[in-house]
Amino acid sequence: MNHDDHEYYGSSSIDDDPHVYDNGVLKNHFGIRSTAELGEVEASLSGLRGIELHENPISGRLDLEHAKKIHHHLFQDIYPWAGQVRSVDIAKGGTLFLPVEKIEEEFDKLSSYLSESGLSKQRIDNEKEFSSAAGIYLGRLNLIHPFREGNGRTQRQLLRMLAQEHGFKIDWSGTSPEAMKRACIEAEDDPQCKAAGKLIFLAQSRIKPDLSSDNGILNSKFFKMIETGNLPKSNDFISEALSSEDKSMDSEYESKPKL
Repeated sequence: MNHDDHEYYGSSSIDDDPHVYDNGVLKNHFGIRSTAELGEVEASLSGLRGIELHENPISGRLDLEHAKKIHHHLFQDIYPWAGQVRSVDIAKGGTLFLPVEKIEEEFDKLSSYLSESGLSKQRIDNEKEFSSAAGIYLGRLNLIHPFREGNGRTQRQLLRMLAQEHGFKIDWSGTSPEAMKRACIEAEDDPQCKAAGKLIFLAQSRIKPDLSSDNGILNSKFFKMIETGNLPKSNDFISEALSSEDKSMDSEYESKPKL
């Protein structure tokens, strides 16, 4: 077992892995040979790059090329192989990730799923419908595990962008690592990835409309009232409409438990 708890399987071994030093530590720009030290540096630098992606997301089709660009951005300061697909077969915690030769093929299937499920064609406003569909995307993406390291952080960025397209945001702070691990393991035997879908449902919330922008006005109850001509007689109809919208959004999630 190497330093990051991944294991090799099949014909793959540390001797075949171009991404690690001979002691199993991932090759990095700093020449660090210590697992603990590398972990600290990686967390700090990739965290800063992650903030950049929140502010300026990398556009794409949520496919392999998109994932590679995100991975490269997150880990460009640390790993010379950032953005490159792994070249060895790996496993973790008893889960065998896809063999290298199937990565591109399965990503193509995942792209087809995005289209067939409606995730890439139309906006899904229903919370349960979105979380169920997105759970399958997350579960399959994790099983592909295209990179030698950094798959989870790349997955979360992709899922965040997917959620935003459908009017949701995802906050994983209430999700324990153990719950996420169980969901990913269960996805191996459950094509519907229901456990992953449940985690997304519990972590998601609606993005409230930005009333300072055109999109916010178009999505507000106030605009709907103007569009239908059904305006209240009260002079306070604007504040009434906006207040009603805020309350309806807040009430949908106030009772959601955290794992």
